[in-house]
Amino acid sequence: MQLGELRRLDSIIDSTPLDALVEIILVDDGSSPPLAPLVTSYSLVKLLRHESRRGLIKSKTEGGNRATGDVIMFLDAHVRPVPGWHIPLLRHIGQNYKRVVVPLIPILNADTWEVNNNAIGVKMMFDWTLFFNWFEDGSDIVPCMSGGLFAISKRWWHESGEYDYGMNMWGAENIEQSIRHPSNMFRLTQDGVTGLALHTGVQSTAPA
Repeated sequence: MQLGELRRLDSIIDSTPLDALVEIILVDDGSSPPLAPLVTSYSLVKLLRHESRRGLIKSKTEGGNRATGDVIMFLDAHVRPVPGWHIPLLRHIGQNYKRVVVPLIPILNADTWEVNNNAIGVKMMFDWTLFFNWFEDGSDIVPCMSGGLFAISKRWWHESGEYDYGMNMWGAENIEQSIRHPSNMFRLTQDGVTGLALHTGVQSTAPA
């Protein structure tokens, strides 16, 4: 996990221009050993340390609330942004601050850190049993966020209620956020964020 954190930091810094990157907030949720010694050389990193584990949702909420930039981008440890990844995300939010934008997420090889663009889910949906599935209908409407990787304006993050701080386990936060932002969604291009997990999607929730 610690190697993954460093590779993520390097990939974010290498692929994002400094005029678009205000800070990187890294939440250390009770890691042993602590992450602090590993990030001392990263001037953009602001480390938030939990001495005991508080879980994913509380960590993301507290990290988001520490952000000082106009737009917050939530990422997992196992992601590798590609050059230009931020452009469509910021464009959508610039058009409407209530848009919650999720990038395309293909598979990232855990050993080689190479991207597999042939394994990409497009749109995610769920039924009344909360069972997930992928689909494509040729439209730009996507009913459900695919996971915890998304961009949101700081203003709308607070106005919409952030995460449900009472959630104690991961796995349903994308449903909670999709219901919280139940409006139009817009497809993005394939130059998005790449990740290890198979929750791959291209979407943004937004009032038009």
